[in-house]
Amino acid sequence: MVTLILVALMALLAFAGSDTVRLQQRLASNDQASQIAFQGAEAALGEAFNVLHSATHRINFCDGVDGRYTIGNSKALNEDDIQDALENATVVDSFSDTQFGFTLTQKPRYALVCVDEGAIVGYTPPPGLVIGKAENSQKRYQFFRVYAQGFGPKGLISRVIEARYVFE
Repeated sequence: MVTLILVALMALLAFAGSDTVRLQQRLASNDQASQIAFQGAEAALGEAFNVLHSATHRINFCDGVDGRYTIGNSKALNEDDIQDALENATVVDSFSDTQFGFTLTQKPRYALVCVDEGAIVGYTPPPGLVIGKAENSQKRYQFFRVYAQGFGPKGLISRVIEARYVFE
């Protein structure tokens, strides 16, 4: 009888140990998928910055271009607007998922948002400078937000990063 009880206790301990191992394995897999999604979002953010940095005319950067949005008042984009922008965003084809040994179901993407200077609370445009007798206008700043989204290997996990840029 004692042997039977000891065997039952050992089986119970083995079952509890295997359950803990399965939980730890799931946690590690989710963490790895989350890291891959974050790396994809960072890659999309880097490509968006390159697009902004290489643009010759940032003043009319968003005018009439699909996939670019404008914030025109002091109301920030809400969660639904951001999700809508990301669904119609630019896909990053240069992100190589084969280096990780798997194929992503969805490529990373980014949405460029032009921010009107009137939408920035407390911002006043720089005044003109008086040099000698002539007034020269100051350069205007251009404000942008970039929302980048990366996905895990099966597309079940995604990460969104927001970055804000100011160009002269």
